[in-house]
Amino acid sequence: MMQTTTSLSPEEIRLAKENLEIFARQLGKKVITGRIGEKGKECVFRLPETTVRLVVDLLSETSRGNPVAIMPLKTEFTTQQAANFLNVSRPFFVNLLEKGEIPFRKVGSHRRVRFDDLIRYKKKTDKRSLEALDELVTQAQDLGMGY
Repeated sequence: MMQTTTSLSPEEIRLAKENLEIFARQLGKKVITGRIGEKGKECVFRLPETTVRLVVDLLSETSRGNPVAIMPLKTEFTTQQAANFLNVSRPFFVNLLEKGEIPFRKVGSHRRVRFDDLIRYKKKTDKRSLEALDELVTQAQDLGMGY
């Protein structure tokens, strides 16, 4: 199941900012407790710290007007969806799968890739890119190029 926001009204952005501060102050607590609902019909809720962190992340993005999507990490993508997520062509992505860069499973003749495997691959390639950039900066500094 994936939940997505497409656009946010100024009122929604204002409320996100307001509630971000409230929830952010609760970070570090193992469980937070609160009340929700109309007066006289209130329900008590309890949220674990991991959920509070997700709420803070969600409110942080929406308070800046950024649409968000929430999906389980075990969600499976088609090769086209995965390629779109990584911003690469589908043939390039399929080549990554065939080289064993990203795990996948087959459903009939179709490949499926888990979202958490895509995230892991993206983190790995982002790390490599930053390391390469750091190396280029170091070389430029060693050569006195003013960087």
